Amino acid sequence: MPLKKKEDFGSNAGGSRSKEYCFHCFQNGRFLDEGITLQEKIEKNVKFATQMGMAEDEARKMSSSVLPKLRRWQTGDRPINPYWFGSRFLAYCVKQGWLKQQGSSGRGTKWYPTNKGKKELKEKFGIEVS
Repeated sequence: MPLKKKEDFGSNAGGSRSKEYCFHCFQNGRFLDEGITLQEKIEKNVKFATQMGMAEDEARKMSSSVLPKLRRWQTGDRPINPYWFGSRFLAYCVKQGWLKQQGSSGRGTKWYPTNKGKKELKEKFGIEVS
């Protein structure tokens, strides 16, 4: 997002304005979508920009040229968001047939191990589930 007006800028932990990131991405010193990959962020921005009326090819060109240059994407040593990592692991386990998911998403979702899952999770990861 172009940072032109004061309200376009995100905020740092102390409340000051971020000089690098917009308010859609960065508030109170934290990225609102921690754990997202650069490619996922590009796709997210393209979708948002097209909803705002920008042509998709223009949005993709802009996102693909601007986002990789931001400091956020310059370091290989970023901390992992455990909630993002955990949800990806659960999705992987469901795909492998190790867990069955009950519910579609949100706080009411539950996962149950399959017999195959009990065996595989213990053998591959040392995770014992009952």
